Amino acid sequence: MMADSATGLLDFLPSLSTGEAIMTGEAFPVPQRVALDELPENQRPRSATADFSAKWSTADAGADSVAAIVDRWRRQSR
Repeated sequence: MMADSATGLLDFLPSLSTGEAIMTGEAFPVPQRVALDELPENQRPRSATADFSAKWSTADAGADSVAAIVDRWRRQSR
């Protein structure tokens, strides 16, 4: 939860790099941008950030998937 007066901080979220955060709360009198230490390889989650730009730049960028999604939306009942 964030105070109404601090909602301007949300504008900075897209500019954060991997491993950076904005710290707020009682322990931080002023919001601070911090860089977190990188975990050793054996302590990292077994996941990765999706490579969206590579997927979106392919010729078959999911046209079949879009048609299937639209079809499912149209078949939904309210």
